[in-house]
Amino acid sequence: MRKKPEKEGFVDRLAGKMAGAEKPKKIRGLGGWMIFPIFNLFLYGLSCIFLLLEFPITSVIGLILSIFGLVLVFQKSKNFPKFFISYLWVVLGLTFIESLVDGDSTYIFGMLIFAGVWTRYMLKSKRVKNTFVK
Repeated sequence: MRKKPEKEGFVDRLAGKMAGAEKPKKIRGLGGWMIFPIFNLFLYGLSCIFLLLEFPITSVIGLILSIFGLVLVFQKSKNFPKFFISYLWVVLGLTFIESLVDGDSTYIFGMLIFAGVWTRYMLKSKRVKNTFVK
């Protein structure tokens, strides 16, 4: 009887990669975790439309930022990562202003964590570096 070939194990794959047997693919494109920033821009713009009457100034600013960010992301502009980082912190500031008016500061801590995590992603991600080159 013939033996079934064994599946390649972790150590075998690691040894092959270290020996240069297999070149890793470049991660690029608007997939993976990049879906979340795109989704965030879209949803934030949508929420600004609904809050236009309640917070007119911050909603208009947020809507303009969201539209501009979506244009940059679909153009794969090299300026998108810097813009998105700035956008996150501006939105945090706008959220803080709205919380002062409302008296509801429950979103501030969550936005702070969100902005920190996505700032790090935009600065360190290989996908971001390989995607936004135009």
